[in-house]
Amino acid sequence: MHLLNETLHTPVRLQIMVHLMQHQKATFMELRKALQIGQGNLSTHLRRLEQKGYIFIEKGFKNRKPVTTIHLTQEGKKAFLTYIAQLRSLLAPFL
Repeated sequence: MHLLNETLHTPVRLQIMVHLMQHQKATFMELRKALQIGQGNLSTHLRRLEQKGYIFIEKGFKNRKPVTTIHLTQEGKKAFLTYIAQLRSLLAPFL
């Protein structure tokens, strides 16, 4: 039996990881707009991904305004690719 990564196997965290796999990094506002979710919901999911080491969060300023940038880590990329491989293997009999 395949055990899928429970951290990545939630719709919002999966969407965050897909976005970061495509772009490598994104601001908090870019993610919020792309996923169309609230600030608190996004913050909660980002915290979980950060705790696992899949992302790191950089806080800074641009034109004197605070900007939070989320970066995909190598560990996050590896976990995502492993998750996709496990999902493919699990679904192979149906494809």
